[in-house]
Amino acid sequence: MAFFTGGFTGGRNSAIFSKAANTTLADVTGITVNVEAAKVYRFYCYMSVSADAVGGYKVQLTGTASATTIRYSIKSVNFTASTIVGVQLSALTTSFSPTVGGTAYDCIIEGTILVNAAGTLKVQFAQSVANGTSSVEPGGTLFIYQMT
Repeated sequence: MAFFTGGFTGGRNSAIFSKAANTTLADVTGITVNVEAAKVYRFYCYMSVSADAVGGYKVQLTGTASATTIRYSIKSVNFTASTIVGVQLSALTTSFSPTVGGTAYDCIIEGTILVNAAGTLKVQFAQSVANGTSSVEPGGTLFIYQMT
């Protein structure tokens, strides 16, 4: 029995995406995928983040699609403090802000979604506190697999 039936697709940011003294979430350029109604998808997003030590960062999974059900986690690896923090979520457009203080992070978003209405899934990024500049480095990716 096939587990993945529809192949996979993905998006990638090819340039640095920065927020300077700005806490308003905005779409990370290129990290967007299209999804179809009544399909189940598994998704995985990886971003390398350079953050201002005071400004930090926050992220959220959002889009024009709606979910019948969604379960996912957002994890943040803080290389400055050698810590990992995360959250489990069950709704789109719920932001996560790891503790500020670090300057080098990996951010990982992964989970599953049963799509109610077709549209897009995308990742948004901003600072937790308006200070300095925080950025998603080039090469951030969002992969999505259609499942049975």
